[in-house]
Amino acid sequence: MIRAAAVALTVAGVLAVPAAAPAAEPALTVTPARLHAALQCWGRIGPHAPAPIVFAPGTGSDGSQVHTLGGPAFARIGHPYCAVTFPQHATADLQVSVQYLVAAIRTTARRAGRPVAVAGVSQGGLLARMALTVWPSLRARVSDVVSVSGTQHGAPASPSCATQGCPPAFWQQAQGSNLLRALNNGRDETPGRDTAWTTVRSATDEIVRPQTGAHPTSALRGASNILIQSVCPGRQVSHLATTVDSVTLAVLRDAVRHAGPARASRLPRTVCSHPYGDGLDPTRTARFLALAPAVVGQSEAGVPTVTAEPPVRAWLGRPRSPKPSAVPSRPVSAQSGTPVAAAPGTTPAPATPAPAPIPAPAPVWTVPVPPGVASFTDTYRDFDVYTDEAQQACSETEGVYGAEPAAAGRYPVLVYVHGSAADWEGNLEGQAVAAAAAAQGFVVAAFTYDSTATGLWPPFMDGHARCMFDAAQPGNGLAKVCARAKADCSRGVLVSGFSQGGVIAALARNHSAMVRAAWLIGVNTPIEAATLAAPSGTRALPDDRVRITIGRADVDTLDALNQLTGQSCAASPCLRADGSGYDVVEHSQVADGFADHCFWESSTPSWPYWSCASPPTFDPGFASPSTLPWSLATNLTWLRGKLG
Repeated sequence: MIRAAAVALTVAGVLAVPAAAPAAEPALTVTPARLHAALQCWGRIGPHAPAPIVFAPGTGSDGSQVHTLGGPAFARIGHPYCAVTFPQHATADLQVSVQYLVAAIRTTARRAGRPVAVAGVSQGGLLARMALTVWPSLRARVSDVVSVSGTQHGAPASPSCATQGCPPAFWQQAQGSNLLRALNNGRDETPGRDTAWTTVRSATDEIVRPQTGAHPTSALRGASNILIQSVCPGRQVSHLATTVDSVTLAVLRDAVRHAGPARASRLPRTVCSHPYGDGLDPTRTARFLALAPAVVGQSEAGVPTVTAEPPVRAWLGRPRSPKPSAVPSRPVSAQSGTPVAAAPGTTPAPATPAPAPIPAPAPVWTVPVPPGVASFTDTYRDFDVYTDEAQQACSETEGVYGAEPAAAGRYPVLVYVHGSAADWEGNLEGQAVAAAAAAQGFVVAAFTYDSTATGLWPPFMDGHARCMFDAAQPGNGLAKVCARAKADCSRGVLVSGFSQGGVIAALARNHSAMVRAAWLIGVNTPIEAATLAAPSGTRALPDDRVRITIGRADVDTLDALNQLTGQSCAASPCLRADGSGYDVVEHSQVADGFADHCFWESSTPSWPYWSCASPPTFDPGFASPSTLPWSLATNLTWLRGKLG
């Protein structure tokens, strides 16, 4: 499934709030909480680690997709990386979105203690140039910028947005927009004496064009401008496919491993022998590209639209005259290449718009269930991460994916909370766990929440726990589950969660005394710190009611695990006589030989170093009938024993 957390959770939870900008630069008007929650990182970041890459995704996408599709490729590059999730699926006013990138660069460079590289796709490449142009102090913090199919000089225009309405970002990326005329008004297109600039583009890009001739729209004066077809003649590469193309990822690797910009002459001789970047599974990548237009279109369909371009802010400067008589094409930045229906009744966005909540679709169960198990769906009310930073109201509808034994009777209740971004595909992770646990005699409810926007901001995670478990909140998730005829909540309830979801599960007892025990999967160091620093006070769940299973790749030392579980072990497993404590799963214990963040899932031979899958296929050591200490059956038995 889509996982924005995975190894991201090893770093992002402790990223500092961005520092204030110098007085001569525009102040950031987006709140620190939103800026913090929008940044997720994967891999170790620090003075003794390779320089990180900050990735800015394109319109209609978010940071979780960067990790889900590109994780293995970044692993081959060998640098940690961070991804920014821009508001409204990167369709909001670019003058707001760029602030998220500014904050991400400041934060990541400070954590790394060195300059970072910035890679941007489509809108992301344009935002990188905006950031270094308007906030010149960033230039010393950025060693490289790699812009892939960037909308640097705009995309073709048509009159459809004026009559039907388009998101602000569509207007601003059109050729001749006020924003582009202001940005391109005689300025250095590659700002920063010590910043190396590289662009990558495809001659067959169907969205951002022209990409050939004297003035390719994605090329920049002063950059190393690389055309994919100049490296691999005859290759057909769409706008979206440039992101995963073998040339693009080889260019990024070359840029971060050499001083100065990337050079086509240094690319591997084998770069044209395969269509996708090193580390990417061809089948999975092709499947992603086939599904991407529908996913991007769905992301863009519900966002606010406007019938005119937002005003250019004073800090960007005055637009250059004359202005071409054109308005943006509807698919200008849709990446899918297909028109997206606009929301009716829209008005121009305010100067600093807050992202509007997008109604969640009704949950639909899609994962096969074993014999003797029945699935169900429901909804509960969570807080709106975008508009309610104080978590004052549980008012946004989210899905509940559940499973229970088909036979009559009353069964113990288990609540499962998914990892980061599993909500993006309909909580396939939660569905799979619920079906497997129901087969062992539980009523299981997998709660969905907006995990991508939550990031690792502790108040947000505690806010989700409150809406899920606090009986005082109308529409809380636990009440919905306990109301089911087969649910026996009389002796309490049990909770489990993976990664970011494990933090929420650990906080459940803070909001409901009905919670008896928690099994936390893949909860790693920064998340543990966040759990212990719960805003509502010390974690209410006692140490002897917590059990953790975690892959060896997620563990550097046992200090945090000991702190979280109240243990003092020097080796794993570290379990009390009552079964509480922790167990670190070793590489030799999993089928693919690499106990990574998703150790409990099976990988395929072509993707050996990243076992997260969608939907998950359980590792034999995790799935029934295994009774290993880290198996599903063993941990469900331990949980059941904690009921009153």
